[in-house]
Amino acid sequence: MAKCPCSNVATFPATCAFTHRRAAMQLVKHKHTIVGRKMHLTKKGGTILFRLKSFTDDKLTTAVFGGATIGLAILLTLLFGHNGANIRHWPLLGEMNYLNRSLAVTDSIQAKSSNVDAYCCRLTCSIEIVESIPENITFDTDSLPTSTFSAWSRLISLAEKSIYIAAYKSSLRGKHVLGQPFPSTFMGEQIFEQLLKAGTEKDVTIRMVENYPAKDPGDNADGWSLESRGALERRLLHLTNEYGEGAMHSKFITVDDKHFYLGSANLDWRSLNQKMELGVLVLNCPCLANDLRNIFLSYWNLATPQNDSRRSKCRSDSSIPSTTINAATPIVLSYYGAETKVFLASSPRNLHEQGRTWDLEAITSAIRAAKHYIYIHVMDFIPMIVYQKRKSYWPIIDNALRKAVVERGVEVKILAAALHFVKENLHFMQSLQTLANCADNGTIEIKIFKVPSVTDFHRKIARDRRTHNKFMLTEDTVIIGTSNWSGDYFTTTTGIALVAHQKQEWRPLVDHMRHIFLRNWRSPYAHTLNTYIKLCLQGSRNDNVCEVEKNLTTMPSNALVKIN
Repeated sequence: MAKCPCSNVATFPATCAFTHRRAAMQLVKHKHTIVGRKMHLTKKGGTILFRLKSFTDDKLTTAVFGGATIGLAILLTLLFGHNGANIRHWPLLGEMNYLNRSLAVTDSIQAKSSNVDAYCCRLTCSIEIVESIPENITFDTDSLPTSTFSAWSRLISLAEKSIYIAAYKSSLRGKHVLGQPFPSTFMGEQIFEQLLKAGTEKDVTIRMVENYPAKDPGDNADGWSLESRGALERRLLHLTNEYGEGAMHSKFITVDDKHFYLGSANLDWRSLNQKMELGVLVLNCPCLANDLRNIFLSYWNLATPQNDSRRSKCRSDSSIPSTTINAATPIVLSYYGAETKVFLASSPRNLHEQGRTWDLEAITSAIRAAKHYIYIHVMDFIPMIVYQKRKSYWPIIDNALRKAVVERGVEVKILAAALHFVKENLHFMQSLQTLANCADNGTIEIKIFKVPSVTDFHRKIARDRRTHNKFMLTEDTVIIGTSNWSGDYFTTTTGIALVAHQKQEWRPLVDHMRHIFLRNWRSPYAHTLNTYIKLCLQGSRNDNVCEVEKNLTTMPSNALVKIN
């Protein structure tokens, strides 16, 4: 008997033969209902079609009955899935939504297993919001989510077979940034040691794809160090070599094809206790973990080994695993008992596997569908292509927000940093906020979030103490990603987003994210746009409010960068 990979559900071998149709008709009973009396089997060519119906409209009965019919559907899928027979089934009740409405299960064992995996994932997947809160930052709240550090540490400790890492940078140890360790770097140091032990003592296969070239000295130092010690195999993704522009900006860790972290945090000690970061820890969820692993493999196939900056060989589409998990056919999970439809979206489009949803489309679709509010917390919000030699206007998200405010009366709140292209950034946001005067019912407010630096050490790394979050929510949708909001991140740079929809009355994930956003919005670290412009562009600067330039005196020399 084969076992469901994420539960104790047993499945029948694919070689089982179905010998008597009526026997299957009597398999499942509930109260006085026999499923077989309402099961219709037809055959068109080589495809067997079946439909299941319930006798009762009673909600409690229907809810209990739904689980039984799921089991029967899986059983029939396996029994009828012999050579030459395809099976298509229609969902019974809301419980069957996890089965892709357009799913055709072929005779391959892999396809049969994926159906069972989807059901298992509904039972076992857990999603947890995790955050990094900078040192010396306090919020008026009873509790904070699990820390990014705890999430990463737990993930690595769970690893038995594999760890796959997509990293924009790998600077876990302070000496590569500061020239020497400091007490605040201990979290990154511990993650480094855990990865080292996992790769050299636990015999876990670790692979890392990292952006190349590094933006600053020391950014790739710990990836290099772990590779040189035999802890991992590493490849460099040089998108500028491949396409003339772009960067590898995705940030995720997958473990054993079952667990993963995805979010704004870089593999960097500063992302653990100096920056505002937000992501998700997903456990016991092979459906999504495998999907994310396939995205990793698409990077891996394109990347080149360490110290090989040559253009990689052109990759054929056949080497990119396709996906059936997207906006049209999401995985249906349970988040604190609430039905939650989830999929992974990505950028850029020219690296997409077949079937993948573009994260820009996921964002604009959520904005277009919003009826009540749109809350956004991102580091950069600039409606331009800014990292190419020739800058250009890129109003896709900006226009969608303007329509939401003016045409549908939606409440929009944006939290951002004023870090890059500051004048352009602030003037565009000022223009957007002015739109509120033209709307009858809609509102738009913008604040700049600034993490203050109150100690000598914090002032030394003041520019790194900032909000780095990248999430959006509406009344029924949460999007947690790795991309800043300028056009480059959606057109030439890699990025991933987890998209979750909750349409029922009880929406605990949406409520949780709304609480986090409003906690940040109402904090003393969030300054109105007009206040920030007055203090930082027009008046005398206040470094506890205004962003500062990078302190180049803290950067290590090249000799320090490659210290083991």
